[in-house]
Amino acid sequence: MRVSISRAWSLSGMALALSLLATSNLGAQCPTGTSIANFRYVDATSTTPRQVTYAWDAPAGAAEGTIYEVMGSTSPDYCFPSSSYDVVEETTATLETVTLNTSGVVYQFYVRVKGCPQVSTPGTWVDDSFQVPPTAPLLAAVASASGQVDATLTQDDSRTAVQVLERAGADGVFRAADINYYYDICPAGSPKTFQDSGLATGTYTYRAWALNQGTSRRVYSEVVPVTVVGGTCTLGCSAVVPAAAPAGTPITFRATTATAGCAGAATVSWSFGDGTISTVTNAVHTYASPGIYSWALTASLEGAAPCLRTGVLTIARALPAIEFFTASSTAIETGGSTTLSWATSGASDVRIEPGVGGVNGTGYIDVSPLQTTTYSLFATSPSGTTVRRLQIVVRASAGTAPRSTLVTVVSAPGLHGAFYRTDVQLNNPSTSSVYGRLIYHPKETSGSDSDPTLVYALAPGQTFDYRDLLTIHGVSGNGSLDVVADSGALPMARARVFDSGGLLGTTGASEDARYEGDALVAGDLGVLLAPADPRSYRFSIGLRTLASGATLTFVLKSASGVPLKTITRSYAPHYYMQASSEAFLEGAVLQGNESVTVSVQAGSAFVYGTVADNTTNDPSIQFADRLP
Repeated sequence: MRVSISRAWSLSGMALALSLLATSNLGAQCPTGTSIANFRYVDATSTTPRQVTYAWDAPAGAAEGTIYEVMGSTSPDYCFPSSSYDVVEETTATLETVTLNTSGVVYQFYVRVKGCPQVSTPGTWVDDSFQVPPTAPLLAAVASASGQVDATLTQDDSRTAVQVLERAGADGVFRAADINYYYDICPAGSPKTFQDSGLATGTYTYRAWALNQGTSRRVYSEVVPVTVVGGTCTLGCSAVVPAAAPAGTPITFRATTATAGCAGAATVSWSFGDGTISTVTNAVHTYASPGIYSWALTASLEGAAPCLRTGVLTIARALPAIEFFTASSTAIETGGSTTLSWATSGASDVRIEPGVGGVNGTGYIDVSPLQTTTYSLFATSPSGTTVRRLQIVVRASAGTAPRSTLVTVVSAPGLHGAFYRTDVQLNNPSTSSVYGRLIYHPKETSGSDSDPTLVYALAPGQTFDYRDLLTIHGVSGNGSLDVVADSGALPMARARVFDSGGLLGTTGASEDARYEGDALVAGDLGVLLAPADPRSYRFSIGLRTLASGATLTFVLKSASGVPLKTITRSYAPHYYMQASSEAFLEGAVLQGNESVTVSVQAGSAFVYGTVADNTTNDPSIQFADRLP
């Protein structure tokens, strides 16, 4: 936890001032910079004696070999003034590990240049060795005014480094409403009141929690519900209506409402000016006769003033009608054909584009597009033109469509409270529209194009994001994903596999789609590296074969390069699997810095490793790329 200069001074003030005065002999070798920048916490152990590592940047003008003094002081708790600062260590590095020997004591540290005490870190860093968590905050919350809740927190001990007030949202998830640090809530027993204002009428639920840095354990208060009445409520609205349309044409009237401080949802009412009304937000209405009609939108919500929007709409003579425009098949393979059929009325000229031209008002024709094509049927009369469009998707023959592979995608629980999900982005880098499929191959099966599939369509330059892709697919678990281009260029694909189970947001790793040329083939070698500390990280090994399957040999080597185990296995075509290193390597227990050499005896495959942090569940991914 970093403390500002003014707050740090209140804890250490006089001792630090005396130190600066006593050493005011500013030597000629002092750096030109007046402060040591970016003094930061790096790492810490969790037990006493607790070791904490800090790092900092050298000040401007610091010569090589500059000596830094690490200064330290202690106090019994967060609210008690600290003792005078002493030199804990001298170092020429910009990294230092200090030891917190005594349990239940608050430590403060800063760094200065030896002989130049005016060149020091701009603030004080606080850490502690408390092995006992703080007591739970006492929370009282009352509705004190229209749309406002006063929440008062009291902390009865001084072991509290931070105290957080949370309010549950409409989804039931608690989110921080106010944060107090030790300098806000000292001395122990001091009440701290937060005003939560601008609330709509309704019932709100609050809770609070406290922690110290020695345990990092959240201690929660009781949950307190509060009912708010008389909250402020404002209502706004807007309408989107065309200025003109032909008679007999369905017209969409779109309404949007916005509220602030309101409970419940607004209702809308449309008056179309021809004696008919609708209460549908996005209403569709057809005028039978030409003319000028005045329309009105009224939005209503209890507790708010109504919102009114009006306008006029000019209805012209009816356009020609297209009764239908269909195809015997809207998806064909390259070289195939389909039959277009249509029927119109009231048109003096009927055309189909591209490539067909003028046709009768009713008829059919066979077409054989070479690529995905949108056909447009134009029916024209003196009153205007009616258009109907129909897309025919042309897919490459089975097995010939370009494709790439997102080697691992997942939607499943993990260890240590993790829940892993996968977001996928597609980008069309070309100047033409592209169409294709996303095919999910489940774990430990020989995949095929009949596996669960989503169809995509991207305009030129468009990027589309599939949030939690496997849920959209209607599947869960672990597998791989093929991106197939049925028409146009193969889009660029990127996945983010992330853990959504964390308290402070998500952690994850990104993975770019891999192409057939990226796979290891017969005669290729690749290497995976195991983590340096297997106690802190989980290491898994996975692979995905291509159409020919693969026979692979894995050689586990110690950190010094000594072969420990050799395994050869054969895998089916389009086969995906992932397992812990211990399971994959048949019981081998890693000690740290091992390597796994992959050689391909036959076929082709992508081989990868994942590393997940046992504390944060933060994952990363590495591929056994082809060695030169």
